Amino acid sequence: AKTESTEEVEEKQTDAFDSDKIVSQLEVNEYNLFGTYFNYHFIEIINNSDFIIDIDANILYYDADNNLISAESASEELIEPGYSALLYTMPDEKWSSTDISIEATEPWDYYLPVQSDINVDVTPAKSKLVVQAKNTSDKAVEFVQIHALFFKGDEVVGHDWKYFTDSDSEIKPGKTISENLDIYSSDFDGYKYYVTGRRHK
Repeated sequence: AKTESTEEVEEKQTDAFDSDKIVSQLEVNEYNLFGTYFNYHFIEIINNSDFIIDIDANILYYDADNNLISAESASEELIEPGYSALLYTMPDEKWSSTDISIEATEPWDYYLPVQSDINVDVTPAKSKLVVQAKNTSDKAVEFVQIHALFFKGDEVVGHDWKYFTDSDSEIKPGKTISENLDIYSSDFDGYKYYVTGRRHK
């Protein structure tokens, strides 16, 4: 039997990557956090496709009279199938509605995702989440970030994120790094967290 070359296999994989089809399979949820000094717009992307993806989002913001008041962009890399990521922007003005355009692209061939290799243990505490991130794989992972949204009912009342890395910007195999993700302005009764990172092939 004829054995396919690496180039032929990669070409088939490229042909199978249909950005429009993948975008149609994504679940997109929006959350707003309006403050005295800063406004946050959060976009939760849940990857229901069969592909590892990079995401670019372009967002138009409108006021109550449907006047365009701002345009923002955000991106995230290496989202595994079945996992989610959090994008956010900080428009100057408060908005009433948005128009989001999302593009999914194939990641650069040099890196692999790590979401399924990071075991996250979260303990709610006073004004914070105590988060422990363990690398369950046999290779070092790089630039692991964990974002958290804090909820009171269905409303977002806080946000924090940190890198979970050692002095080499890594979590070594089998090691755990712990950090607090803080909320300063309000009590909370729920939370969501999102993990991103990468490793070399």
